[in-house]
Amino acid sequence: MKKTEIEKLEKVLRKTVKDLTLRVKGLDKEIKRTLSSHLNKIEKIDGKIYWALLEVSKKATSLLKKETAIKNALKTHSDKFESIEETFYILYHNIRKNQFLYADDKKVWWKDFLDLKKHYIKENVG
Repeated sequence: MKKTEIEKLEKVLRKTVKDLTLRVKGLDKEIKRTLSSHLNKIEKIDGKIYWALLEVSKKATSLLKKETAIKNALKTHSDKFESIEETFYILYHNIRKNQFLYADDKKVWWKDFLDLKKHYIKENVG
């Protein structure tokens, strides 16, 4: 090959390398810009998710507190109802006992209010 042809080829090669280098730098800038944009979006989404999780956690904690309060209130009312029920059976037993003692009632009498309670539960439930 001639020297001029080699020089022309070298010139074309330098120009090609320069064009490719510029193109790579442009692509590098575009990739960095795109990645930065997407990372910013991901950070915003992550922040929103974090705050949403905090809100959900607060609401879940609140619901658990309310659930506990409701369970405690139901237990208290259940205990009070049992106490009222016991009082009812004691009073009813005493009334029936007085009727038996003073009215000369010959029916079979319950031994105590617990026996009466069993009788009425059996009669009403069964």
